Amino acid sequence: SAAGRRVFSHVAVTSALPAGSRLTVSGSSATPSSSLTVGAATPTGLSELHCELAEPDAKCVVVAAVHALFGEVVSARAAGNVTFVAAANGLFRCAGGHCTHLLESAMTALAVHEATDVVAAGSRDKVWLFRIDGAMIRWEWCTAIDGPDAGSGGVVDGPVTALEFDEPSGDLYAG
Repeated sequence: SAAGRRVFSHVAVTSALPAGSRLTVSGSSATPSSSLTVGAATPTGLSELHCELAEPDAKCVVVAAVHALFGEVVSARAAGNVTFVAAANGLFRCAGGHCTHLLESAMTALAVHEATDVVAAGSRDKVWLFRIDGAMIRWEWCTAIDGPDAGSGGVVDGPVTALEFDEPSGDLYAG
């Protein structure tokens, strides 16, 4: 590794995660003496692991576990000490050992832009924007592609399948 930095291309998980789980990582580039936080969002909750990467014994320990009925997890994204989970049972904001249920709609996509403290969540019929603190900024309809409201209009031409922020501008792209 160059200049004392290590790059991890994969992480071995020694116990099985249930189907519908997602991992999220927060922390800057790992140096031999740094630490890293890994979150495991499963259908029944969120576990936070604190990893010490010092040589020769890098190890992770579970420091917090929060029970929450996420259902199948679509995406989990860390933003500082907060984790957002987009899942079948809605959008959740987890911090300080507690998860707050922000939306009850089944989520299909999630993106976080830490530089502007904005979180975007998508579903079959809407795109929502939140601040990192969980306050809603706004929402927009997607065009209904079937049913009684077909063709009714919206900023996205169908169900949201992907969201991503451009760095550093903060422009949001929706698929």
